Amino acid sequence: QYSPAEIAASCLLLSRILHNYTEAWPTVLQEWTGFSQDYLSLCTFHIYNKCLLEGSEMEYRDSKLQAVKTRYADPLRYSVSNTKVGLSSDVYFVIFSVHLL
Repeated sequence: QYSPAEIAASCLLLSRILHNYTEAWPTVLQEWTGFSQDYLSLCTFHIYNKCLLEGSEMEYRDSKLQAVKTRYADPLRYSVSNTKVGLSSDVYFVIFSVHLL
């Protein structure tokens, strides 16, 4: 359904949204990727839904992926496994904010 380039750009957009960048998708990223935030919004929404909402919250103590969580909690890896995911309503607003303008 989506090209690898669209998925990669949508993941970058979602990451910037989750990390509260002032500008989620600046002009320079649109120029480099060739994709507007508006164009990426549906793919970004699908990634957010599939990866962060649909039963992805689990008890990591019982997970076989504990080593991955621990490894990426390390400050040398920017503690990405400790990142808190924003409220879905906030994320939806930023993903689709272009449509509201």
